[in-house]
Amino acid sequence: MNSDRKKPSKEQFEEYVAIRNSGVTNMFDVRFIEDISSTGLDRPTCMYIMEHFVALAEEYQVDI
Repeated sequence: MNSDRKKPSKEQFEEYVAIRNSGVTNMFDVRFIEDISSTGLDRPTCMYIMEHFVALAEEYQVDI
């Protein structure tokens, strides 16, 4: 794992899932996600989420 990637808070993960489920953007458009985020989602955090999506959903008990 790249050391600059950081684990999101539950709130950040929930926001990422909400953005993903809304269909408002391609989830690889991290700049747009950063722009619309209210929880401080940034590139390192988004990359961490992408790499650990299922594990985070299980840990935070978030329906995906």
